[in-house]
Amino acid sequence: MAESTDVFTASDSSEDLSPVTEFDYSSIDLDEARKVDTFFTDGCGCKLGPKKSACSSVLSRDLATTVRNNCLQLESSELDLVIFSQLQALRTHPEQPVTCQSSSSSYRYTTFYFHSLRICLKSFLFIHAVSHKRFESLQKHIDSVGLVPRVHGNVKRLPSNTRPREDMYRALGFIDNFSEIHGLPLPGRMPNHRDSDLVILPSDMSKSYVYKKYSENCEQSNEFRFKRRKFEDIWHDLRPNVVTNKPATDLCLTCQLNTDRISKSFALSEEDREQLHVLAAKHLSHARSERHSYRLQCKTATDQWKEHTEKTPRLPYEGEMHYSFDYAQQIHYPFNDQQPGPAYFLTARKCQLFGVCSEAQSKQVNYLIEEADVTGKGANTTISYVHHFLENYGVGSSKIKLHCDNCVGQNKNNAFIFYFLWRVITGREKSITLSFMVAGHTKFSCDRYFGLIKKKYRLSKIDTMEGIIRVVRESSDGYNIPKPTRNTTTHELEVHVYDWVEFFRSRDFQTIPNILRYHVFNLDASNLKVVYLREYSTEPEETVTILKNDPVFDKTLLPSEITPQGLSLERQWYLYEKIRVMCHSNLSRDITCPMPSQSKPLQSKLSRAKSKESSCDSNTATATSSTASAEIPLGSKRPRLCSICSNPGHNKKTCPSK
Repeated sequence: MAESTDVFTASDSSEDLSPVTEFDYSSIDLDEARKVDTFFTDGCGCKLGPKKSACSSVLSRDLATTVRNNCLQLESSELDLVIFSQLQALRTHPEQPVTCQSSSSSYRYTTFYFHSLRICLKSFLFIHAVSHKRFESLQKHIDSVGLVPRVHGNVKRLPSNTRPREDMYRALGFIDNFSEIHGLPLPGRMPNHRDSDLVILPSDMSKSYVYKKYSENCEQSNEFRFKRRKFEDIWHDLRPNVVTNKPATDLCLTCQLNTDRISKSFALSEEDREQLHVLAAKHLSHARSERHSYRLQCKTATDQWKEHTEKTPRLPYEGEMHYSFDYAQQIHYPFNDQQPGPAYFLTARKCQLFGVCSEAQSKQVNYLIEEADVTGKGANTTISYVHHFLENYGVGSSKIKLHCDNCVGQNKNNAFIFYFLWRVITGREKSITLSFMVAGHTKFSCDRYFGLIKKKYRLSKIDTMEGIIRVVRESSDGYNIPKPTRNTTTHELEVHVYDWVEFFRSRDFQTIPNILRYHVFNLDASNLKVVYLREYSTEPEETVTILKNDPVFDKTLLPSEITPQGLSLERQWYLYEKIRVMCHSNLSRDITCPMPSQSKPLQSKLSRAKSKESSCDSNTATATSSTASAEIPLGSKRPRLCSICSNPGHNKKTCPSK
């Protein structure tokens, strides 16, 4: 069936139109209809009907057509059984008398009937959709073999190009030897894992590469060589555990080093190889244990929060809460999903993205830090954003647990431990546990929410900070919450960055020795001088004293604020000259890339070289830049500079530093 059209017919007694559907038949259906029409029009040509007329003249057309269609829908073997049953019932046999009197005739003949109506052979074949040649073949088969399904003669017959088994074993042996030498076995898999024998070839060793080596080996040894398709079929059917590694990024360096050592250990002793496997398995075991601890903490917090919201939503929350925080890759604006060519070579205005996820509440607050408000990614900035989240988006839980990655400059440092101890000392929480994922195995909830933002960002057109806020808000149904550090309407800074490092340095805090070795830090109100440490969540607990005297802090006292330096004058001119034209309206141009209030600074020779190199793009970018720069007052004429020291007043021949 192809298309359908609606034809409306009007009744004489009513003005309502009722749709009648007509279908366009396929060519096969039309051929079949012509065969049926031809048979009933021309007839079968026999004289078995009344008054020696054709039997087809007394056949019911609807009934015969229905039986024929049913036979056409049967499989070939099923239709054979139908004909066999008809022959078995309608044929005569020499040893079986056809009447009460015994018959000595050895001739076999068949009398055909259709619903008690005697018909001829032609009508029988038409009704059952069988050709005359096939009918004779079925008769011969039932006479010679009996009532047994037909089997094609090529069944269980080997093709003429079949090769000996030794050739297949030789190809399998090559795959086994090649994978043993170059394969990267995955250490740490459980023995009952479904892919416990998985062997991964390096990414550059594809099946084409392996087949090329196999062909060279066969030519050198003068052995038979399978074609590539057959070689890959043998590989797929008999060695599915040998696969080629797929390119990937953001992998664990320790896992890669362990895998490289194991892949090159075929020349080592059995003890050394076993030691390498033990080390690799131990690293993966630690990664799994920390991942299990992270999931368990998230599940506990989620269950307690769900029970609180269902039973006691109006009472203060006294359960456990879990948070995760991390930085995402910075995003640029203005951004166009249909990127023009010159934009590829330019650096648009930047926006940093820092997220704090509450797994129990299934939401993440995303801090949007505009380029002019960036104060770095160190401990002061990270602590300030986490502090703002806990003060403004926290639920008042007295026991919180946090997870983050192993970045030393941002998260894993003494300042962060001092900050959480300061929160416990000032009575904001009673217990805080800070856990770090194993380096290289740090994918967690924040990355999922960042992925939703990036997915929406790639399909959007953004000119201003408001566009980024809209993208974050629309990336999910209320799960991603945008929080710009500066109000886009009043232009006031709402999220402040404090100098926490200097704040704690002036106190009596003692640093934790070998802090990078530990992954779990626990701070409790029962002992404010001690930090409880664990190397891993499954390891025994250790204690380190970081305060000698009883701590006394003013809860309202905060460190001094770090003021953002804003954009440099050179960066402002760059945005005005190169990026302004990428915006789609004059209003967005004035917001994102306004004209600087000061004249353009003079550039040194090195800066000019860098600017010239960065602007080596297409002719369109050059024309665009020249058009924008025509509006800019260039100031006084730039003096000539020395090619050696880049200072004015002399040249390279009279340079004093020559």
